[in-house]
Amino acid sequence: MKQIWTDDHKFALWLKVEIAVCEAWSELGRIPADDMARIRTATCNLDRLAEILQVTHHDVTAFLAAVAESLGPESRYILQSEARCRHQDRG
Repeated sequence: MKQIWTDDHKFALWLKVEIAVCEAWSELGRIPADDMARIRTATCNLDRLAEILQVTHHDVTAFLAAVAESLGPESRYILQSEARCRHQDRG
């Protein structure tokens, strides 16, 4: 049960969601198949995320930057899906 509430688990789930959103956009023809294949290999280096978080002080921004570093140009689709889809209650 304790594992459910860890940052590792949270960011792993976030990555699964982002990849799933990109899959949907790919099915609609908005993301090319070659780029989608690369997106499926995306990772989130938690050590790097922690470094970025020290600068940004924002977990979503740090997460996106860490994922982007694992991809390259294909990360633009993750960033677009993020802008369209994430609504997290901060209250």
